[in-house]
Amino acid sequence: MILSTYKMLETKFAECKDYVFVDNKKTLELLNFTYELYFENILHENLKLVKAPIDEEYIERKHIIEKSKIFTGLYMYKDINSRRSSFVNNYDEYENHCISYLHFYCRNDRLNFNVYCRSMNFDTNFIFDNQTFFLAYKTAYDELIKYKDFKYGSIYVHVMSLHRIL
Repeated sequence: MILSTYKMLETKFAECKDYVFVDNKKTLELLNFTYELYFENILHENLKLVKAPIDEEYIERKHIIEKSKIFTGLYMYKDINSRRSSFVNNYDEYENHCISYLHFYCRNDRLNFNVYCRSMNFDTNFIFDNQTFFLAYKTAYDELIKYKDFKYGSIYVHVMSLHRIL
């Protein structure tokens, strides 16, 4: 699922003709792009975890996974239909990270996960970040399934600037 989405996006970038200069670098950009990952399909991909583009991203990943467990437990343990299981990614006390906002919710007996990214470098971060979303979802699911019965849902990712530096 992650790999098929990656291939689809490679095609979109190949078709992209417009570029902008960001930090003096020529950049192709897909704006306000949303894609859906089906958790159950990702389970069967048997992906090996990729190396982080920079070591700090392991700290961010750990933070996102821990917060996913805390916030789903805090709000969804008593009310599986809560809309409050959400958090800002502030792993270093700042709130302006590429992975910005994360939100779990359960509807139609399925646990879903929305992720908002202000920015994602396709070549360096796409696989790593999506594996982070998968791990966060799995952690939340494994925690909640102990108390409530529901099925796998989707991970919806919205990226304001999905880009490729030329």
